[in-house]
Amino acid sequence: LAFQAGDLLVQPGEFGGPNGNVWIFFHVHPHEYFRRRERDILLDMKINVAQAALGAKGYGFDMNVACSSATFALEMASNAVRSGTARAVLIVNPELCSAQLAWKDRDCHFIFGDVATALVVEKAEAAASASTGNCWEVLGTKLMTSFSNNIRSNAGFLSHCEDRDPADRDQLFIQEGRKVFKEVCPLAAAHITAHLATLGF
Repeated sequence: LAFQAGDLLVQPGEFGGPNGNVWIFFHVHPHEYFRRRERDILLDMKINVAQAALGAKGYGFDMNVACSSATFALEMASNAVRSGTARAVLIVNPELCSAQLAWKDRDCHFIFGDVATALVVEKAEAAASASTGNCWEVLGTKLMTSFSNNIRSNAGFLSHCEDRDPADRDQLFIQEGRKVFKEVCPLAAAHITAHLATLGF
């Protein structure tokens, strides 16, 4: 770096002026996160297995919406692609919720669960699989939630910060399945029907 600076010092100015006559030396202190390699600033960052294997770049975040994680993720991904904040979005939806179920409570576990999915959301003209027909078109997305005390999680296994038995009943998912069926089925049917109508179906 010193040789480069010295070489520049004896060169004429950019617009034919005289060469410089002052040397300024900078001492860069080590940074907690960033480091320098020649003209590049580097940052070592932990990434997950999917990012490492696929070479994915950009930003990422976690969502936990129980059995609707995949649908909520699809909404977020579609909006990101539509708005131009992302070119393509990889959604990885692991089966996470089963570990939180109270398997001895028949009214709780039978309706609830998650599914492992993975998909890529991108614009149709950029989709490599579009030419083969091996893709789906997102015509529209619309989310809806409704509060119900018949289905809830009181922190659960994702937040075991207390010195207590993680298998305590209130540490697991709580649900009154029959009541949830009576709430969710009509709500979901009306929501889906209305959304399809706005899309011309």
